[in-house]
Amino acid sequence: MKTERSNTKLLEALEQEKLARKEAEKLLEAKSRELQQTNQELLESNKNFDNLVAKRADDLKAAQEKAEKAAENVTESLSRLELIIQASGASIWDLDLDYNYFYCSNSFKKSLGYDAAELHTYDAFKNIIHLS
Repeated sequence: MKTERSNTKLLEALEQEKLARKEAEKLLEAKSRELQQTNQELLESNKNFDNLVAKRADDLKAAQEKAEKAAENVTESLSRLELIIQASGASIWDLDLDYNYFYCSNSFKKSLGYDAAELHTYDAFKNIIHLS
């Protein structure tokens, strides 16, 4: 009788163990599918992110090339303007206080009695106007 009860308890425990194992396997399978789906979503997000980065890099490269071309054009225009100023003999000066920028042509410098290497900054120009 005691052996029968022990066997019955063992069989019940074995059955519970089987059920618990099946539940664990189902849970593991569900979590595995969930992990696989999340991994797939991450791969897709990563691909989209890579595409966005590549597009942004292309946009930045195009903007840089455009800025470089604009800078070349400005430099070229300034060179032509300098040649025109020299050829005309005009005395020109320009002052932008917002950017602390000062320009004066060589003929302007000569008209004030200075040579081309002098008066290249606003402070130098200011010093000859407002003598201390």
